Amino acid sequence: MTNGSGVAQPSLWQGSGYACRLLGLLAVILASPYSSTATAASYPPYPEIWDWTFEKPLQIRGLRRAKNGDVLVEYLVQTESPGGSRSSPPRYRSLFGGAELDAGTVASQLKNPDVALMSEARHLEPLATGNVVRRVGDGRRTTTAGCYAGVTGDFVQIEASDGRILGQRTFWVLSEKPKRFETKPLSDCADGPSFQYWAEPVIANFLSLQDNTFLLVDSDRGIVVRFDSRLETKSKLVNSRIYWLDLEAMRRLEQRVRVPVARGDYVDWAQMHQELRRNLLKKEGASKQ
Repeated sequence: MTNGSGVAQPSLWQGSGYACRLLGLLAVILASPYSSTATAASYPPYPEIWDWTFEKPLQIRGLRRAKNGDVLVEYLVQTESPGGSRSSPPRYRSLFGGAELDAGTVASQLKNPDVALMSEARHLEPLATGNVVRRVGDGRRTTTAGCYAGVTGDFVQIEASDGRILGQRTFWVLSEKPKRFETKPLSDCADGPSFQYWAEPVIANFLSLQDNTFLLVDSDRGIVVRFDSRLETKSKLVNSRIYWLDLEAMRRLEQRVRVPVARGDYVDWAQMHQELRRNLLKKEGASKQ
């Protein structure tokens, strides 16, 4: 892993195997100097680190707050071998401390380790001010009928304690090579012709920090970005590895590419995805100026 610029949703840590792993961690003798209160830093204040990326290909299996305010990450790395790819044993790292940790140190650093599902990254997370960050949508490419699910169903929302919506953004990653979606006939779905797409939604989980910032976690791609309660960030990965557009802008764009037909209209998804890619690349160009 390298430092950067410095609705019930299944938990990233949920499963029968977790309890066994946790008991195993607690049984290990704590021997790392990182676990010593005399040497371990405490947070906040947090250093000016706003993003992290991990080796590829991998999967982030979980994030947990530690007793000292740091964040512990469990992740797997896929390795290639003559018999095919396989996962490495779980690895652990502290995000702000930057240390590789052994299993015993992880057990000592977990906050409330006797509660298996507390403080894990999840799709709904309260912030220190009382605001809430929420992921809306589950990343499905198609509806239950097999029609295209569109591009405005997955977004991140900040809500005030009184329920007011303070911000809504869609988050994306771009592929170098396009993928293809085969649509059904207009008689079944109002999807229009089959199309290519480059942008895929980020299906994020979140973990709040003690200074009113929070971590947005893209587990499948090994990206963690820190945001404040207004969905602002100092991360250099934003608009280079991970992109965002306001939800309202996405909805306006979708309306512009509607095509009238005899029984109503349909979205020209080919044009929509070309426009979406163009808008995301435009943000990338602006961020480099």
